[in-house]
Order: sequence, then C-alpha cells, then structure tokens
Amino acid sequence: MKSLRVTLTIVASCLCIIANANPEILKHFKEVYGKPNADCSVCHTKPPQRNPFGKSVEAAMDKASSSEVTAEIFKSVETEDSDGDGVSNGEEIKADTKPGDATSKPTGTIKVVPKSDEPSSELIPKHSLHPAIVHFPIALLAIAAFLEFLGKRKQDELYHKASVINLAIGLICATGAITTGIIAWLRLGYKLEGNLLIHVILASISVLIGLGAYIKRETQIYLWLILVSGALVLLAGHFGGTMIYG
Repeated sequence: MKSLRVTLTIVASCLCIIANANPEILKHFKEVYGKPNADCSVCHTKPPQRNPFGKSVEAAMDKASSSEVTAEIFKSVETEDSDGDGVSNGEEIKADTKPGDATSKPTGTIKVVPKSDEPSSELIPKHSLHPAIVHFPIALLAIAAFLEFLGKRKQDELYHKASVINLAIGLICATGAITTGIIAWLRLGYKLEGNLLIHVILASISVLIGLGAYIKRETQIYLWLILVSGALVLLAGHFGGTMIYG
C-alpha cells in the first residue's frame, strides 16, 4: 500500500511538472509563431514571476479585457521593446532571442524600435528614472574628490569644506539612485550578472567608502577615502553606461 502511494505521488508530481511546463500561453505562443522549442523563459524569469515580455502580454490582456491570450494580443506587443535592449519584441521572436531578457538579442545590426504615437500609460517609466538620478551622485562624489585634492595642493580649507558639502549631497542623491536602480532592475527583469553585477558592486562600495569619508571628514584619511570613492563611482558609471550603449 505504501509503495502504491509513493508511485501515485511520483506520477502526480510528473503530471504537475508537465502541466506547469506547458501552460496555455506557451502553447498559443508556439502556435502563433511556429516555435515548437519555445519554453517558459519566453515570459518568465522563474515561474510564476514574469519577465518584461510576460508583463507586456499581461498588460495587453488586461487592456483587451481578455482572460485568454490570443494571436491578436501577441501581435499587439510586437512593436514594443519590453526588455529595453533596442530591439522590438517581434524582431527578437523572429531571431529566436528572448524578448524579455535584455542580455539576449540578435547579433549584428540592431534595429531601433520606432516611437509610438500613443503616450505611455505608465506614470513612471520602466527604468524608474534611475538614468536621470544616477548622474547626480556620480558627479558630486567625483567633484568632492577633485576639490579635496585641489585643496590639499593649495592648502586652502575652503576647498575641503566645499568637498564635504558635495559629498554630503552626493550621498543623499546616492540613496535615490540605489532605490530607483533596484526598482528598475526588478521591473525590467535583468539578471544580476555581467556588467550589471559589476555596476552594483562598484556603486555599493563607492557609497560605503564615501560614507566612511564623511564620518572621517576631519581626519587625514579623508583625502584617500574620497579619492577612492570618486574613482569607484566613475567606474560604476562606466559599466552602467556599457549596459545601455554597449
């Protein structure tokens, strides 16, 4: 009897795995685009969590007041660039790359997605204003380092005071940059690897060292801390730009 229960449990588990691996939305995707080898990663990062393309399809279903995905719904999101990699969803599907993964896109010539005449329904864009906010801590921390270095060369205390002010404002702005960066990362479905991982590590270390510099602002070690913090934040900005511009 125990063996029978174990066998039934294994069979039931296998059936659940098969059902989860072939949801209706994936079935329709395969039929619409003739992609028999497509898997759940088209719409999900880790089921049931949806990637940006999956969220676009879900939004299109809501807009159409439809509880089922249709060919028309898939077609309606083809011109969008859900993962923000500069290639439309339709082009990525044709090229067998993943429209919900910014690290997966066609090689060669990148086709820029045409701007839609319709205004975005989102009050806050998917990047959550991170590209705009992040420039402030990058500039302020780098300037703080430059002013302190200049102040030491000129033996002028005013440069040091200006450096500390820039550092303080930069750290405040860094809080906003980190917050919007995390939100953008989650909304866009990026994987924490490659340039993004390096960007996050460098930015985090830069802010921590910058905080240490502010605490030690009246000591000799301040100069070295702020120089390291400024150098690291510039490197973090470099890798952040690489993710967008290549």
